[in-house]
Amino acid sequence: MNRTVLAILVAAVIFATVWVFRGGKESAEMPPMNSSSSAAPQSRRPPAPDVVLAIKPGSRSPAKAADSPKLSPLMKELTTSPVRPLYDRLSQKTSRTPEESYVLARILVACTEVAGQLRDPLKKNAEEERKNFASAVSEKDPNRAQRIAAFEKITERTCAGFEGMKTDPQRVKDLMSEAAAGGDPKARARAIAEQLRPGGVVNGNNMPTLTDQQLDTLRDVARSGDPYAMMIVGSLLSSTWGDLLIRAGPDERPIDQRAFYDAWALAACNAGYDCGPSNNTLLNGCAQNGNCGAQNLEEYLYFYGNSPQQSQLINEYRSHLISAMQSGDWSYFAFVRARPPGGSVFVFGAPGP
Repeated sequence: MNRTVLAILVAAVIFATVWVFRGGKESAEMPPMNSSSSAAPQSRRPPAPDVVLAIKPGSRSPAKAADSPKLSPLMKELTTSPVRPLYDRLSQKTSRTPEESYVLARILVACTEVAGQLRDPLKKNAEEERKNFASAVSEKDPNRAQRIAAFEKITERTCAGFEGMKTDPQRVKDLMSEAAAGGDPKARARAIAEQLRPGGVVNGNNMPTLTDQQLDTLRDVARSGDPYAMMIVGSLLSSTWGDLLIRAGPDERPIDQRAFYDAWALAACNAGYDCGPSNNTLLNGCAQNGNCGAQNLEEYLYFYGNSPQQSQLINEYRSHLISAMQSGDWSYFAFVRARPPGGSVFVFGAPGP
């Protein structure tokens, strides 16, 4: 649900570059240039150009399934089954688990009119949007059928049965508070995301900041192994903050924030996040750009989404993120209290559900 993504406009000053992520879809105004955060470790030689050019999507084996996925049955139901029956069941309960309160709140946000919440315009006129999209894809495009199918999947009506339903925003707030107080990791992470909403001008004054307590909470939430909680934490820690820099490795290289975000996503795949053909990033990439050859998110990010250099960083970051979440030792990543240098602003919005 919530497969489409609304772009977030971020103001930036001198030489600012903006990358916006929401719900797994990205919109890039301009790639960062000459960024030291994209530099590969000096000890690692990049692959030869002929090797890189020989790589084709679909030529690799599918990504290994998670050894011990942490996706709960309830979240699986939320993301794969009709929503209205789930809503009816949860809303009628007099006592709910923290995760049930979280899921109910997310359904209300996604499928009902909540004052102050942006509505997805594609969901309102889905049939008209599908016709417009199909007419914009060339008949000669070899991926035409796949692109249209991907767009239809993105705009499918997952909220049937909620037409005209309105929700008091206080009810959503109360449900999320109950979920967070009960210890649901997704609700705890979203509570911080709602408080902070990263993004702004890179001058150290207009950027939101993370307290030590909030940073500790995010790292603790990541250790839960909940794949959706991991995605929310990853979106926050990969964004630009007014008083925090993250460096990686013994030589404390500044992280490549785009690669860091993608590494969080692949770590979440290992915990049970949907990273197969129905993943939002794959669907959007196919529909909008015709990049329809990848079998899973890992392959998509390596073949379409990043340079070979960034792909090496993703592997490095993912390995150490998984280790940190398993052991609690985050020493590979240095969290440094400092103002960000003038330049790019990265904002990765918390994905749904």
